[in-house]
Amino acid sequence: MFGAKIPHGILKWGGFLAFAILLITNLSQHPLWADELQAWGLAQSSSSPVDIFWRIQSEGHPMLWYLVLWPFTRFTHNPVAMQILHALISLGWLALIWFRSPFTIPQKVLLCFSYPLVYDYALYARSYGLGIFLLFTFASAEVVWTSRPRLGWLWLGLLANTHFFFALSSLALATVWVAGSRAPKLLLKKGAIYPTALVFSALSMARSFQRGQSWHFTFTRESLATKVAAFGSAFCPIGDPGQAFFDAHLPKPDGLWLAALVVLAFCFYLKRQPVALASMLGLTVATVAFFYLVLGGHSWHAETLFIFFLGLVWLLQARGAKLGPPAILWLVLACNGAAGILTVLGSPLVPLSRTQATAAWIRGCKLENECWIAFPAFPTVTMAACLNQPFYCPETDSKSTYVEWALISMQKADFAPRVARTVKLQGTAYLVVEGSLTEELRSDLGRYMKITQVADFRQAVLENYFVYQLEIPTTTVEK
Repeated sequence: MFGAKIPHGILKWGGFLAFAILLITNLSQHPLWADELQAWGLAQSSSSPVDIFWRIQSEGHPMLWYLVLWPFTRFTHNPVAMQILHALISLGWLALIWFRSPFTIPQKVLLCFSYPLVYDYALYARSYGLGIFLLFTFASAEVVWTSRPRLGWLWLGLLANTHFFFALSSLALATVWVAGSRAPKLLLKKGAIYPTALVFSALSMARSFQRGQSWHFTFTRESLATKVAAFGSAFCPIGDPGQAFFDAHLPKPDGLWLAALVVLAFCFYLKRQPVALASMLGLTVATVAFFYLVLGGHSWHAETLFIFFLGLVWLLQARGAKLGPPAILWLVLACNGAAGILTVLGSPLVPLSRTQATAAWIRGCKLENECWIAFPAFPTVTMAACLNQPFYCPETDSKSTYVEWALISMQKADFAPRVARTVKLQGTAYLVVEGSLTEELRSDLGRYMKITQVADFRQAVLENYFVYQLEIPTTTVEK
């Protein structure tokens, strides 16, 4: 009786339900932070999909995630709706892992405990979750795409419009798909929609480089080493438990050694699949190069390489392709799984952000209709998305529920006069500051108005806020 094997179907359902409960539990304890609220605020402020296209010109992201959010912003102003949507998407890719992937039950457990899938991409309601769902769906249904190639190219086109790094993944995945087809010419012939989708994605993102993004061509070994180390850390993002879990990474020397080991692992595991190996290495080089030229190389960027590796192995195993020693895959999953378990245990101890808590206090005090001033623009303006009330931003000299990067043009000397001008129109206003006012800024404001701290929201990893009441003295108003 006790030696009877548990049916495979029950193990699948048990695993799926266990991780679904873990996902929902973690999400219920996760406060939204600025990166998530920025997208909600932009979609909320857009009057139509065409308006979204023009508003994202300084975001540096394709517009698919904003398009998905937009209908929900027509029915509710509560950004929790975005979390619910994200939870459904995450449950979708969890179901794909447990019911459609070729991995063994223990491998699925490690995979679902991996840092990106149990924490980074599971908790944060951003475009990455949608990208994972599209990538895993493609990997699980190659037979469908081969019989209906136009649908397959459309799916890859949607993937390319979730995020820049998933656009790179889409190109690499398309290469593997075509190379493994029995009729590659026919497949390519029916792929006209794909380059159209790529061009649209590029147009959505490229405008940000005309609006303030900068390319960094000055080569230094130190900077390059940092970017390569970020790639290594993506496959074992244990990091320092004393640091922020949201951007877990190993110390640079360890990350560099790990990056070299990961590349060797790719070569040994994919050596019998030269196109897949070339795609994996090419994607790695392209991602690291982009880190070097534009971005700082955060863990949530580099982890897209880990996600692509999973999707690639998924696709190859589903084909029955010959791969390298299974121990390599086990090692990759075990390292990332260990990082995920540590994060699940440690991350709930300290909230990531106090943005929602501050917004809840404002609403509880019935102050949401007062004049609110946000500084600095990011992350503070995104609090306005929680209240569906635009905040005045001195850096852009405008009111908004999201950060309009292209409008930021303030010099330090402009801050106090702009705030004073806004307060004079109302007599009284409230200033919410991420961190706290420096003595210099407090002194500048003090020349125009009375400043009283009324609340503070601290003990978060990232976004801590101080709230001040600003009043123009009667004598100043008369002058």
